[in-house]
Amino acid sequence: LPPVAVTELHRRHFDLYLIYAGGEKHSANFLAKMETYKVESASTPLLSFLKATLPLGGIPAVDARRKLEVIRSQESEEDDDLDDETSGDDESDVDDSHTVSPSFALELAYVV
Repeated sequence: LPPVAVTELHRRHFDLYLIYAGGEKHSANFLAKMETYKVESASTPLLSFLKATLPLGGIPAVDARRKLEVIRSQESEEDDDLDDETSGDDESDVDDSHTVSPSFALELAYVV
């Protein structure tokens, strides 16, 4: 097992990546641009990081999953709010479908 300082660094790196990922967090978009036969071996920087650090125990898989799901749900709510604003006030054409955020899709699938 690595020293506590290293596992703390892993946790901090993970948290900072989630905050500052920018356009790199949409791993579903990353997959959309890829040929089908290459998808199985595809990896994003965060996914590679998780594959290396989760077995070391610095980032518990449950915590990683929770943080990724929170980000995805917040983005889904923001997308739903934008859809509500653009659809107007007509109740007859209200669609109750819920959009799913493409953020960290590969990473969440790995953690689960």
